[in-house]
Amino acid sequence: MTVSSVIQNARGGYVRIWLHSVFITLLALTPFIYMMQVTERVYTSHSWETLGFISALIAFLLVVWGMLDHYRTNALQAIGYRIDHELREGVFDAVHRGDRPEAFRAYGDIGTLRDGLTGTLIKSMMDASLSPVFIAVLFILHPVFGLVALAYIAVLALLSARARSIWKSVRAESRGHEDQAFSFGLSTATRREAIRAMNILPGVRREWADLEDRASDIVLRGHGRAGILDSAISVLQQAQLVILVGTGATLYLLEQVSATAGMAAFIVMMRGVGPVVSVARNWSVLYELRAAAERLDVVLADAPPEPVTALP
Repeated sequence: MTVSSVIQNARGGYVRIWLHSVFITLLALTPFIYMMQVTERVYTSHSWETLGFISALIAFLLVVWGMLDHYRTNALQAIGYRIDHELREGVFDAVHRGDRPEAFRAYGDIGTLRDGLTGTLIKSMMDASLSPVFIAVLFILHPVFGLVALAYIAVLALLSARARSIWKSVRAESRGHEDQAFSFGLSTATRREAIRAMNILPGVRREWADLEDRASDIVLRGHGRAGILDSAISVLQQAQLVILVGTGATLYLLEQVSATAGMAAFIVMMRGVGPVVSVARNWSVLYELRAAAERLDVVLADAPPEPVTALP
């Protein structure tokens, strides 16, 4: 048994959920479309009937949007607990048949894997898979809109990749000290009666704390370096509206696009780039998910086979 084989068994469920995500992503444009329709039709016609019809239609679409999102959330949770159930017994047996003290961390890794494969990150990745469609629409509206979107996504990808690389090296360096501290604490816990009788608890505690402090110092330094890039991603996220409006206004003044096309580009890019920003902001979750899967594979692979007693 491997983590990848268990996830492979759930592939069909993920495909069905992704198909629902297509409609969820398209319906997410509903509020923006409502804004455009009210601006173009109601403000110019001063018609109560037009406002009522548009509002009723948008309200219906929002209800459908909410129902589909509710289904997607529940379906992902069901897949997560299915993965949890398939891994649980194998990991439990591997932990108790193996000889790795740190293998007990595998119980927590199952929860990390389950939550990572069913949470916000997966939803954002499903929505981001449709970003090329929105970018193609931007190129149709005007090539500059498409190029701006591609440049924006490229910068986000570079910042996210660099931050993930820093965090990966930091976690690899700190993991050794964390495992030593965990193994040391586990071994001393089994000898707590002798430690109390010999009155050496303060010294044992200092040695354990020193191992934990080394790991914490490495992680804090890594947070400081990766935090700069994460802040840069936050600035880009806040600047997204400024970039969109500024690009549209520039093209409008150059008489390259109409005001309606500029508003449409704003709506499309907000929806197309938004999930990509969310994925970039959750790069640490992606790393923890991958690390948990790798640790579970090691525990499952290192476990000796179950002994079989031959019948006489």
